[in-house]
Amino acid sequence: MPLLTLDLAKDQLTLTSSDSDATVQLWADAATAAVGKALGRVVDPADFTEEVDIGADGSGFVLSNVPVTGLTSVEAVDGSQTWDVDNLHVNADTGAVSVESGASLRGKLAVAYTAGVADPPANWTVAGLIILQHLWETRRGTMGVSMGGDGEVYMPQLGYAVPRRAVELLGLSLPGVA
Repeated sequence: MPLLTLDLAKDQLTLTSSDSDATVQLWADAATAAVGKALGRVVDPADFTEEVDIGADGSGFVLSNVPVTGLTSVEAVDGSQTWDVDNLHVNADTGAVSVESGASLRGKLAVAYTAGVADPPANWTVAGLIILQHLWETRRGTMGVSMGGDGEVYMPQLGYAVPRRAVELLGLSLPGVA
């Protein structure tokens, strides 16, 4: 299930017209991406394909997107060999892939897989809605709002797009006095 559905986003923004559905979905997707970036993980399940280069030891590799929910295929880029994904072990949280049985991995590989969270926790959804609302309001503009948003605190590595209250809901550490 996506973090922010169109209906949920429209409800948050108190919109009823269908004229802006594509625009609302675009902003909801941007808010979802901000949640994923802040958490360092894929939020909405998606399919990925990436190339990895295996060293001489053939012990394994690490995928770029986590949490990994499943491997679809692993094959040599040149098509000369494929590996049975049932013979490979994937650590969902780290993306580390290793051989459990069968041929060792070698060369340049094309790896297809799925990553994301099937049922995101409520605090992630609420954080996404807060970010969506914040982005939507800054899109429209308001008089007298200081650069960066109305009273928003700049968060290193997150900027002004992710309000402090969303950061708190995501369980991230806040800057400040120790």
